Amino acid sequence: MMRFPIPPPAIFVLLFAFCFLPDRAAAQDENPPLGKDGYIFFVNGVNSTVPAFDGGVADDPMDAANKVMQYNPGNYSYQAFRFSAPQRDLTANRDSSHVFHFRILVDAANAAHMPENELTIMFEDYWDGSPADDGTANLPFRLHWVIPNDMRDGKWHEASVELPPATWKELEDGKKDGSISGLDSNWVYGGGWTEGTQGVALDLMGPDTATRPDLWEEFEWDNVHAVGPFWNWEAGGAADSGPIYLDDVFIGPADLDISAASGAPQAMSGVAFSAKGADNVIAWTHNAAFGSYNVYFSEKAITDISADGVSLLQNVSPNPAEPYIEVRHQIELPHPSAGTELHYAVTSLSAFGVENTDVSKSSGSVDNPDIAISPTIVHLTEEEADKLFDDLDANTASGAGFPDFARPFVVDDTHSQLSESLSLPDNNIDLSARAWLGYSDENELWIYAEVTDDVREFQPESAMLNNAWGYDSIEIGWGNYDVRDLGVSPLGASPHGDMMRGEFADYQFRISAHVDDANKVTMGHTFSGWSIDAEPQGGGAVHGMLKDDNGGEIGYKMLAIIPLNAIQNTAMGDAVLDPPGASEVRFIPFTITLNDADRTGCVGDAPNINCRAHQITWSLNPTVDNQWWNTPSQWQVVAMAGRDVSTSREDEPTIPDAYDLAQNWPNPFNPSTTIRFHLAHSEEVTLRVFDALGREVATLLDGRSMPAGVHDVRFDAGELPSGAYFYRLEAGGAFARAKQMVLFK
Repeated sequence: MMRFPIPPPAIFVLLFAFCFLPDRAAAQDENPPLGKDGYIFFVNGVNSTVPAFDGGVADDPMDAANKVMQYNPGNYSYQAFRFSAPQRDLTANRDSSHVFHFRILVDAANAAHMPENELTIMFEDYWDGSPADDGTANLPFRLHWVIPNDMRDGKWHEASVELPPATWKELEDGKKDGSISGLDSNWVYGGGWTEGTQGVALDLMGPDTATRPDLWEEFEWDNVHAVGPFWNWEAGGAADSGPIYLDDVFIGPADLDISAASGAPQAMSGVAFSAKGADNVIAWTHNAAFGSYNVYFSEKAITDISADGVSLLQNVSPNPAEPYIEVRHQIELPHPSAGTELHYAVTSLSAFGVENTDVSKSSGSVDNPDIAISPTIVHLTEEEADKLFDDLDANTASGAGFPDFARPFVVDDTHSQLSESLSLPDNNIDLSARAWLGYSDENELWIYAEVTDDVREFQPESAMLNNAWGYDSIEIGWGNYDVRDLGVSPLGASPHGDMMRGEFADYQFRISAHVDDANKVTMGHTFSGWSIDAEPQGGGAVHGMLKDDNGGEIGYKMLAIIPLNAIQNTAMGDAVLDPPGASEVRFIPFTITLNDADRTGCVGDAPNINCRAHQITWSLNPTVDNQWWNTPSQWQVVAMAGRDVSTSREDEPTIPDAYDLAQNWPNPFNPSTTIRFHLAHSEEVTLRVFDALGREVATLLDGRSMPAGVHDVRFDAGELPSGAYFYRLEAGGAFARAKQMVLFK
């Protein structure tokens, strides 16, 4: 019997919450065919017309000269080629008896740890983002091709399986009467999910299932969203399993010629490197012969993109209507010792994703003294750690107890990314935070956070405390190792695509408050995922209310302590890492995430209710998505710095003591320019552009809440005619000023 276990709500939401998609009917009307003559997903690179894909291009483990797709295992892990709206219509391919062709190498560890029916290549159709179980949602339904055990031997196998009939009944009838046999019989219509806890038509039962038959739908062949490997859940299984490799992936006639997808384009050239404010800018003009581009960066000069310390910044798909391409690297240095000069290189890729790795004419560097430096996890003295025990409500000073040089990690609309398919917070009053972090000589991690939240909704103390992710709570990703020990630059990211055990172990911390039946906060709680004990011994958290100057409640405070020498799952080889010494700096993978309930409607049954409306994560790593919680490679690298190590540049600018609007640069400009302004205090900022007759032509900022400091805003006037323009800055009621600039084309 097919076993597709039902995941808990947290996993469900994170697995399938890719993005809010448009109206179902509209999506279906516009879905283009996949390709009546065939469609190639991957040969030596990913087809540039695939909007997004998981996994990564890697060397063939059997032939280093060949490129393949590599997917690393994880429980409930679905890694795929994805067609976000519009989806793709595979009806013509199915009706033409096209095959799904691929070469596959499955690490032999999967045979021992994953039952046969738990490891598949899965197609998933359109989902409208709603988990409703009342028939109004278009739930995601699946089509699985089960990977047989005899293909899980660490060797390459080739499969050309004919696409199955359109309906569950036709497929099952064909298996029964023998018209569908061999590898073609490995197809299974695997049903879908509702509420995150309820399966729809699993276990081969089709529409006759006793479990929510009213929600059954056939797989939408005209509305296909994704295709790729799927690891189901098996206790202790996926974590011990190995990768899956795919090569020569296409849908089309069995004899489809894929040779055209193998050639590399000419080498890249003509790239400019510059600094604009705190951003490093890499720019070039699109060559119509190229399908896409890869941009790499490193702290050392790049001559070989496969060298240690070289990281992929971004894959760029060009827009033929806008041939000028500009990539802005909004990086934060983890520590001043990392230096301000960064090196870049750009490679060209064919339309089928084949990369020319020659960067001899497309590499350069930017030495940017204005590049940002992230906050640091500071070394706390015993006296400073003791001060943190003061009553939170009685202590109204920001960062109370932390030394003056400690800078908070700010999570707001200027430093965060949406990590779930949930709506963004309305503003910083709705959701934002400042968090100070420090460590002690006793190897304790101290976390003090001030969360601005206009509606507080904490989890009941009677519920499963570890599931506070569905309410107001704080989550932290923590890599308990220095990335340099893995051969990674401090400017890069952890190489871990999944939470790892052993010498270089990853953890997830959760800090939450809980209420009684009268909705009064009665306790704080700390959770440590992937550790020896979900409630770390010697750890804990306390709660207080965050108030404004008039005593009004505007959010909450949390103080937590997590002993870093009591979280290791030593049975799985986790190492205990001593704290950095007074003169040491350690570079660790790290991020902070805020969960916000806001009572927008809860999903699930007690005690596993998900009331979360928003979730934002601090990391500016461009790969951040809904899998941040178990993907350390999506976190930023930050520094743990000893007491004798400076945590800022000697000449680091202080917060300005006055408001100012600078002259744009360059001026005159064509077609873009940068506008810099100074804020002495946090303000709601509006920045507009007017023509010479006083008509508004652009709104660059519209009442956006911004912290004190120096800010740069880019203005692109590509669609405006040459002439004189004015830009006007309004900062709350404290400041207003206008300046002239000239666009000259």
